[in-house]
Amino acid sequence: MLAHVARLAQVGGWALVPNSGRFLPTSHWCHIHGIEPGESTLDRLLRIIHPEDRTGMLAAIERAVEQQVPYVHQHRIIRPDDQRLRFIQDYGEFIYDADGKPTKLYGAAQDVTERMRMQDALRDTEEHLYLALQLSKTAIWEWHTDTDQVTWSEDMASMWGLPARPFRGTFEEIASCIHPEDLAQWRNSIQASVEDGAELNIEFRVIWPDGSTHWLATDGDAIRDAQGHAIRLAGVARDITQRKMHEQALLESQIRLEQLAYYDHLTGLANRRLLLDRLSQAIAVAERENSHLAVCYLDLDDFKPVNDQCGHEIGDRLLQAVAARLVSCVRPGDTIARWGGDEFALLFADVGDRNACRLILDRVLSGLNERLIEEQPLPVSASIGVTLYPGDHGDADSLLRHADHAMYLAKQCGRNNYQFFDPEKDPLGIANRERLRDIQQAIENGELRLLYQPIVNMRQDSSAAVESVEALVRWQHPRRGLLAPGDFLPAIEGNDLIRQLDHWVLSEALAQQEAWDASGLHLRLHINISAYSLLTPSFMQDVSGCIGQHSRLNAEDIELEILETAALNDLDLVSTVIHQGIKLGLSFALDDFGTGYSSLTYIRRLAARTLKIDQSFVRNMLDNPEDRAIVEGVIGLAHAFDLVVIAEGVETLEHGCLLMRLGCDRVQGYGIARPMTAERLQDWAAAYQQPKLWSEQMKTLASA
Repeated sequence: MLAHVARLAQVGGWALVPNSGRFLPTSHWCHIHGIEPGESTLDRLLRIIHPEDRTGMLAAIERAVEQQVPYVHQHRIIRPDDQRLRFIQDYGEFIYDADGKPTKLYGAAQDVTERMRMQDALRDTEEHLYLALQLSKTAIWEWHTDTDQVTWSEDMASMWGLPARPFRGTFEEIASCIHPEDLAQWRNSIQASVEDGAELNIEFRVIWPDGSTHWLATDGDAIRDAQGHAIRLAGVARDITQRKMHEQALLESQIRLEQLAYYDHLTGLANRRLLLDRLSQAIAVAERENSHLAVCYLDLDDFKPVNDQCGHEIGDRLLQAVAARLVSCVRPGDTIARWGGDEFALLFADVGDRNACRLILDRVLSGLNERLIEEQPLPVSASIGVTLYPGDHGDADSLLRHADHAMYLAKQCGRNNYQFFDPEKDPLGIANRERLRDIQQAIENGELRLLYQPIVNMRQDSSAAVESVEALVRWQHPRRGLLAPGDFLPAIEGNDLIRQLDHWVLSEALAQQEAWDASGLHLRLHINISAYSLLTPSFMQDVSGCIGQHSRLNAEDIELEILETAALNDLDLVSTVIHQGIKLGLSFALDDFGTGYSSLTYIRRLAARTLKIDQSFVRNMLDNPEDRAIVEGVIGLAHAFDLVVIAEGVETLEHGCLLMRLGCDRVQGYGIARPMTAERLQDWAAAYQQPKLWSEQMKTLASA
């Protein structure tokens, strides 16, 4: 039985007679070392020992004799039978005679090759893990719940502003370093992980001994005993201070971007762009909730004499005071915007009726009929025009235009009063109803046409640069010729006609994409979708049905473009629709980006693939520093959120060069190609070549 056990354990016995050099191995020892069984000598033994280990083996034997201690040595052998290298661990003890002289050395040898390989593998794994932790700047920590001891690696100490050494402390010692505003969340997360098994994944601030604040992110999990009780919490941590600083810089950049794009620099009120955005949202809410809103246009009476008599500086101060007074007279949720000069626009959402609106306007007129600044020669008054939605059932532009008409009526009625717009007496309203009938007939009679505008990658030098196209609708009017979208789409915004038109565009564009694909032209297709269609409950079912009618098409090659302002009308619903589309394989682009009330939160919530910079910013960015700053800010946001960015309105090659320098490579606009028919686009794409100026710009950027 002992022999069997020895063989299983890879152990062989041996004896060495020091005086004669005789070496007496067992058969198991010979099997391990790859030699024939039988008596041997120390010299023969040394021949199979690795040359680099022979001296060490003899020295170990001598040390055991001199110090009368056990002989222990690990060495390598080269087996004579198969030349394999093996690791051997020797253990032995000397037998001494009556005079204390060694007579025999009895020992055992064990083949530890596999153990050494496992140790090497473990050491390699540990080294790789350590390297990975070092490169990722990740530290390790543990909290033993039974002893309340916290231990962590040296790297963890530096994240807490402590000397780089292993740490042992208590849970409360750690808690004392957490920022007070984050402490409750930190404790709750730890408790939930220990007691409820929740995954530990938190970001929090720590206060270093020098008083500075740093951000950490930690992930961990509880290790439990057989009864399921947490015995310790183990995890990793990373210093994310730089990332948080970058996010803060992005947030500040976003705030500056919003200030530039949406607020009047003199009064701090909303500007035209923000007012139109909020008015569009308010119309959508009023339509959905069957509520009312009021749009007012206010013009100061006799403001010009103040400027002429007191100077523009006093005039500006008066405008600032008027802005502040207007804000104080309306409700917290109302919007006041400076329209320009001494003109203001007011938006009252969810106003009950005309009488409720009168109460607010009376406060406004009364509030302005006071001396607002000391230098003001006389109190100012205002003439106000008002229109009420949905009684006046128009879009944002028409509501403001009607309020402006009513304001002129207030001027004619003696100033310092307000007048309401009457839709029944509006000839434009009658004309608009006739326009709707014409558009309905255009859809039914096949008068709509689709043109396609290429989107190119400026860094590509051949037809491969033509990556996608945008489908653009036109109306082939029987009397007026080919009409652009701006000549008829505004009339059907918020009307079921826009949904019918969107369906026609989607069907026609998908059929054309399939035809291109069959001919060998593979293009990504961008299709514009109105807010009205997007928020229709069955919208994604309709889209899926249209795609299903074209077997050659891949949904991943289709990108639906949503106006940024439309997406903000109902952020939750739009986000839901986008996620439904993503499940189908579709992608989404936020069109005219920068014209709406963009925010980091909004970008995070909408899982769009692409941001399209509005052409109004791109077109003027060569000469207008503010527009260039907005373009640069949008490109930075796109890169920060790993989004594709496309610039619209590229009218010259110089626009393209600047965009490349700013980090935007995909562009569309008249400087590349005007919208064209499907037939012409196929030839145009095949013949496309990268402009020489863009090629030179690429080389310049590559060498920089």
